[in-house]
Order: sequence, then structure tokens, then C-alpha cells
Amino acid sequence: MMVLDTCGVAGSPPRLFAAQSDFPQSWSVAGVQTFYSLGPVTAAGNDYRLCWCSGVNGCKSPVDFSTDTGRLTVIGVSPLSQDATCVSGHRCVIEGIRGQDLSGSDVFAVLDTCGNAGAMIPELLPMGRILSITASGALLTLGADENGTQEVTMAGGSYRLCWCIAGRHNSTFACTSPADFKADAGRLTMIGPSPQHQDRTCVSGQRCAFGGIRGQHLEVSNAYMALDTCSTTPAVSDFSGVAWTADVISDEAVVTWGDAAMTAAGGLYRLCWCAGLALDDNSTAASPATGWPSHSCSLPEHFKTDVGSLTLVGPSPMKQHRTCVSGQPCSVHGLHGLYLSASDVVWVLDTCGSAQAVPRFARSGQPALTAMGSGSILSWGSAAV
Repeated sequence: MMVLDTCGVAGSPPRLFAAQSDFPQSWSVAGVQTFYSLGPVTAAGNDYRLCWCSGVNGCKSPVDFSTDTGRLTVIGVSPLSQDATCVSGHRCVIEGIRGQDLSGSDVFAVLDTCGNAGAMIPELLPMGRILSITASGALLTLGADENGTQEVTMAGGSYRLCWCIAGRHNSTFACTSPADFKADAGRLTMIGPSPQHQDRTCVSGQRCAFGGIRGQHLEVSNAYMALDTCSTTPAVSDFSGVAWTADVISDEAVVTWGDAAMTAAGGLYRLCWCAGLALDDNSTAASPATGWPSHSCSLPEHFKTDVGSLTLVGPSPMKQHRTCVSGQPCSVHGLHGLYLSASDVVWVLDTCGSAQAVPRFARSGQPALTAMGSGSILSWGSAAV
């Protein structure tokens, strides 16, 4: 037995199984021959022909299987090359998924390899669901919200869109494990940074810029923001707002907050990404159903995709007020911050960043600094301030 598009036609590619040997057979007491597969069926959904050969001619090629015994309907997605593109940090809704007898109960998952038990992409749990089915195909949403309103924040990359039938036609799959999703519907390209642990470090009081941010289809329109948690408000105080992509060289982005000094408190922040893509009016991505970007990356809630940690070296918090008395020695204990060291320099000024020191302040306002476990100690020596 062989499954073909047309029985007995030379060049007709075998479907599902390459040869009769792939169909182990058994005989019932009633003399009825039963065929079954040893492995999973991952062919495209369609109506095929079930073709028979007597065994006289060896039954080695499609030409030998000329007797058409009937139709074999394979339920599933078709064709198996329904590629789609989404943007990290936005809704991922895919239109026009076609197939044979698709149902709203069917489930999709995004995996590195379909059917691979270790290939689940955690950010997409639970898996994708079909919102509706029309003559033009199924409307599919990916993400945790079955209504298709929640953004997907997974790492950029090229993944596989994998299908599983659930709750019908005697399916034994629960469609909850990656191993259940064996049918490959096509490639899903996710635009965005990747991996999501691209940690960087800047220093408070200096300009902040770095390169080497990798990802899928990164562009100069992409923007970055330092936040305590991606997509949440408020923005980090004194972090100079939005960082932009100065250049993309060999698929690696150069990110900068410009020439202004970064004066935020030292701490561990999240480096958050926003696509900021300028889409063509005629692009299929501009459809409202796709959920592609329509904002200018100006607010913290626009920056939903986490690139990695951003460590800002410097004092923290920024309201560590101290008091000294004119005419007496001055020392300050317990100045806290992130990665402070004895090589750091502190000055007393009327305005931070100004060119003139405070007149007649001991040591021109520059103390000696000692880094301690409980905080740094500043001392202007034994001279009166």
C-alpha cells in the first residue's frame, strides 16, 4: 500500500510513507487487512489516494501502485511552508493559516524543532490558538492571552510554527507538551534582540553607549530604555530618556543615550527594547490584525522586550544628605552605591558638573574616599572646612 496524489502515476511523490514496508500489516480473523504506521504522520493536510499493489511486480515505485482503493484524508495544516513574521513586544496574530479540516480547538506552539520535547519557548505558554476560521484561512494568535490581545516578548530568531490536533478524531494528544506538536506548518521569524541576557555596564556621570547588541533583523529605528521592569512606569529618574540605535554593523546594534552624561542612581536596571519600525502602508504587516508597531517608542510601556541587565556604577540613592560645620574638620560616613571604590573621586560643588570648586573648602572640595563594606567614608582631612 502507498499513499499518493494519483495512483500509478510515475513521478507522483509518495505521501506519508515511502514504501510498503513502512506499513506493517496484520490480518484479522475476518480476513481484513489492516495497515498502520510505525511513526507519526507529519504530511500536509489534504485528500490523498490510497493505492494498492498485489506484490507481483515488487511494488517498488509509484507506477506499481495503480489500484485506487479510496481516499485518505489527512487532517492538518497545508501547505507546510506557511511562513510568518512577528515583532517581539507586540501582539503576534497570523492571518490566513490554511489546512484540511482545521478547527478552533487546534493548538499551535513555537519551537526550535517541531516534536522536540526540549524545544519549548517559555514566553509563549500557553500556546497559540485559532481565533476564527474563514474561507481565506484561520486567524491565529500566539501568546498567553487566548483573545489575542497580549504581547509576545520572546527573543528574536527563526523558529518553527508547530501544529497539534486536540480533542477530536480520537486524538490521544493533550497538546500540552512540545512532543505533541510534530506537524511543522512553516517558519516563524520573530524580529527582536536575541539572546535576552545581553548584559551591559555604564557609569553614572558619564555618557552611556555600547555595541554588540545582537538580534533578528535589528534596525536603526529600534530604541532602548533603562527601566526597573520592562514596560512598567515610571521611567528611571535622570537616565536621559530613550537610547537610540546609532548603527547596525554585521547584525549587531550600537546603542547610545547621546552625549549627555548619565546621572541616574547606581543600580541594576533592565535594558528594554522597542521596535519602532516604520511600516509601509501597503505592507501586509500594516494590517490591524497583525499587531505590528504603531507607536514612536516614547513611553516606558512601549518597551516590553527585555534585552538583559544594565548595571549603572555609582552612588545610590541620590539623596544621601550630610552635614558639616564651617571651621571644623569634615568627614562623611556611610555613602552607599553600587561598586564604589577607593579610586572614585567626589567633589563638593555648588552645582554638580560645574567648572568651579567651592571657595576656601578644604582640599578644594575633593575628599579622600575609602570604600567600606557598610558604605564609603569621605574625609577632607584634619583641616577645617
